[in-house]
Amino acid sequence: MRIGNRKVDCAFVFKWYCALVFAALMLSGGSITGCGNDSTRHRIRSAVNGRLSLSALASAESKIGCGYIWGGKGPDFFDCSVLITWSYRQNDGSITFDAADGFSSQGSIEEIYDCDVWHIGPQLARPGDIVFIGTEHEFISHGGLFIKWLTHDEFSFVDASSYHGMVVRDSFSVSREIRGQRFVGFGRLLRPPLLANGAYRGKWDSCFPAFGAGSKIRKFAFDIITDRFLDATKL
Repeated sequence: MRIGNRKVDCAFVFKWYCALVFAALMLSGGSITGCGNDSTRHRIRSAVNGRLSLSALASAESKIGCGYIWGGKGPDFFDCSVLITWSYRQNDGSITFDAADGFSSQGSIEEIYDCDVWHIGPQLARPGDIVFIGTEHEFISHGGLFIKWLTHDEFSFVDASSYHGMVVRDSFSVSREIRGQRFVGFGRLLRPPLLANGAYRGKWDSCFPAFGAGSKIRKFAFDIITDRFLDATKL
């Protein structure tokens, strides 16, 4: 696009526009950081550091061979979400996970996706980040912890697998459907918001109802704002 004699990069303009929208929401106390009661609505949450992510991954890998049971709470039997939450809580007792029914140390895999992670692109994934997988009928149906890239399209991760019947080191594709499942995205775990006294709040209250009902709508709105903002800051 040209304005006068100048050639303007539309993608560049769009990225910076999204960055400004993001900044305005943050400065105005908008609901981008969370919902719920006034004590948590406007609190900024920080992502866990790489050391904690690596420790959580090591904890998950130490359970390879343990059995899979839907609703299993560990330490000998797990389902996919509990393996994730258990692994992080083994290394940091302040970690809590949002649940629809109130205070909880564990959430379902969809609740983790909706409320407890910073959604990141594949290029930002690091060991211990959370992998989200879905099906045609369930937007988020499975998850695990990222290990490493095997190819430009395939990565390894550790998960409590109903297919294998145990905790395994598995692989998955970013672009191809596998056993009726597809890759949805990566997420980096967020800490609970800090209270005024510096302590962590017990319940993670940071879903995104302002973006409308349904995970797909929330994901689209969240990705448009945050991912574009991150891209713009790298230009």
